[in-house]
Amino acid sequence: MKILDRYILKSFLLPFFATFFVVLLVFVLQILWLYADDIIGKGIGVLPIAEMMMYMSAAMVPMALPVAILLSSIMTFGNLSENSELSAFKAAGIPLFRIMLSLIVLMAFVSYGAFLFANKVIPYANFKYENMLRNIVNQKPSLNLEPGVFTSVGDFSIRVNEKLPTSDEKKDSIRGALIYDLSDHSGVKTVIVGESGSITTSDDKRYMILTLYNGYMDDMDVSSSYVERRRQRVNKTTFDRQVFPIDISAFSIDNISKENESGRHTMLDIEQLSYILDSLKGQFTKQIEMFAQDIETRGYLREVPSDSTLKRDTSGVSDTLRPAIEYLADDGFFDKGEIYRSAVAKVRSDYEYLDTYSESLRLASSMVNNYGLEIQRKYALAFSVIVLFFIGAPLGALIRKGGLGLPVVVAIGIFMIYHILFMTGERMGKEGTLDVVTARWLPTWILLPFGIWLTYRATKDAVIVNLDPLLNFMDRQWARVPQKYKDKLKFLKRKKNEDEQYDDPQ
Repeated sequence: MKILDRYILKSFLLPFFATFFVVLLVFVLQILWLYADDIIGKGIGVLPIAEMMMYMSAAMVPMALPVAILLSSIMTFGNLSENSELSAFKAAGIPLFRIMLSLIVLMAFVSYGAFLFANKVIPYANFKYENMLRNIVNQKPSLNLEPGVFTSVGDFSIRVNEKLPTSDEKKDSIRGALIYDLSDHSGVKTVIVGESGSITTSDDKRYMILTLYNGYMDDMDVSSSYVERRRQRVNKTTFDRQVFPIDISAFSIDNISKENESGRHTMLDIEQLSYILDSLKGQFTKQIEMFAQDIETRGYLREVPSDSTLKRDTSGVSDTLRPAIEYLADDGFFDKGEIYRSAVAKVRSDYEYLDTYSESLRLASSMVNNYGLEIQRKYALAFSVIVLFFIGAPLGALIRKGGLGLPVVVAIGIFMIYHILFMTGERMGKEGTLDVVTARWLPTWILLPFGIWLTYRATKDAVIVNLDPLLNFMDRQWARVPQKYKDKLKFLKRKKNEDEQYDDPQ
């Protein structure tokens, strides 16, 4: 490897890794912020959150990698151009393409690595991350018995007057316990009162072991009316020591990594996606054929016979229309209002049926398109890396600015265009407005000519937009203006300056 290639690679890799991890962190924190209300207050430790963030980071690579490539290439060549290093290279007879050659080879490896990452790593990361997030969101808040407050735990409502820590970290001491058994769901089944006690959890953390001392239990007949319950004698049982195991598995965080869902299109590689896509296309085709047969069977497309055949033959009429035709043929004084209402009801019923079935077909088509879009996403991500590099590198050489100022603004603007095109194509692909290939490759195909044009302008040392013809045209038009109008404009301008000086004596 030559000194030039080592220097260019070193100048590129440092801002690339810096921008990649910063942008990745921003995307991950954005997701965490969206689900902050669902995560906070559920007793989840640091390690499960860190594990979920790791999988989340891998899932955000398709968003962070294009930004990092674009921004680092603009910064690298912007710094080289601002420090006149590009001019020195070109003065030594080294063209811009040769300067970019080492990075072009690097982008080829990055593109291939992005494809492998999108095909193998990201599906597994989505699988783990989405399942962990779903389990956390569905998790109940952490169990915490506050003194003087009723807390619902399964089928029990518990209140303690005082809660004291003990020498055992896994055990708390309580005083004045009051428990309502609501397992019957129609009222209080049992009232439990204890003078003192202790709270601990089982080894598998599925049960809260509540031990009470010096208390009693009142059993109530919830099936009887309120007046009868007031009149009857309560079945009271006293105890010196009683242990109550209460199920708290809903509050346990051991099932955060439980894998409940595994068949979504974002969790599969290309081979799995292609297999399921073929199956879905076959099912969708059969669904359309069944729909067509059903329409034909219901008589939507049958031809109504003429008046001359009504009384002679109804064999060619569908079963839906035959009773009405026979009724009309036999009775000359039929009730037109009744027939009209029946026809309107039939049309409304058929319209609802068609609307329901068309919605079912739309959902099936959207599912087929989702799997097709996911396959194309993996290829498009790899190619977008190269396209954005050929936009960022020549653009940095043309704007001649490095650092974190103008390059960041330009990179964000280009990425916003890329992201808008990406989301627009994805929506149109899901709806079936565009085929999945065009929809997924839309931003790449639109930005590719722009990258080729910028590279051509940079190799010719030309500016991005040449305004000289426009300025020359404006000078020629100004030269045609009569001199008296020019003198009048100069007079008005001089008078305006004098008025401003008069108004501002300082």
